[in-house]
Amino acid sequence: MVQWKRLGYVLSIEAWPFWLLVIGTLFAWLISYRIASTCAEQILYGGTLLQLCGLLTVAYGIRELRKLFERPNMQAQLLAWVESLKRALGKPVSCTAVVGGGGVVCGGAGIAVAGTTGGLTVNERVDALEKALAEMRKEQEMKLKDLDGSVSRVEGLIHVEGANRQKGDNALLQKLEDMAVGDLQLEVIGFVWLLLGMLGTSVPNEIAKLIPNLFIL
Repeated sequence: MVQWKRLGYVLSIEAWPFWLLVIGTLFAWLISYRIASTCAEQILYGGTLLQLCGLLTVAYGIRELRKLFERPNMQAQLLAWVESLKRALGKPVSCTAVVGGGGVVCGGAGIAVAGTTGGLTVNERVDALEKALAEMRKEQEMKLKDLDGSVSRVEGLIHVEGANRQKGDNALLQKLEDMAVGDLQLEVIGFVWLLLGMLGTSVPNEIAKLIPNLFIL
């Protein structure tokens, strides 16, 4: 059983390059038919219009292809080149830097046990040393805890970066696949219009002589 809805979609939406090619060709022919009087002039004007349509189509396809890879358009590149040319032709800018003196103090964390032990008993000295040792152990445990947290954060960042890189690689592969096999319809249509336009503008008289013979049985 024929799936009419699917058939209509295939013949309309999926076949848009064909319809664009046909409509553009007919449009160029109708315009040339209205502004020209002879068949040779109609072919000449129609070929010129097809060349213009082909150039615009190819330019638009290249623009969309550059946008696909997030590249700047030709207008932005031209403006950047003009700015670079202005800087190259302009006078060099002299700059004077004044650096003032200053000091940088770098410090590190640590524990220093200092003090006077004169007049302390042996037990007091042992208590002081045990207290200092406990502080050193406590600080060491805190440093180890911070280090573990830093390692965990780095591992998480590495995992996220790996996932983002894989996602970016997949997106790039998809773009390359689309460019290679899927997104060249406009360029192909523009090529066909340019070919027809070149024939129309190069040999309009010869084509005009052949047209009456096509209707002779």
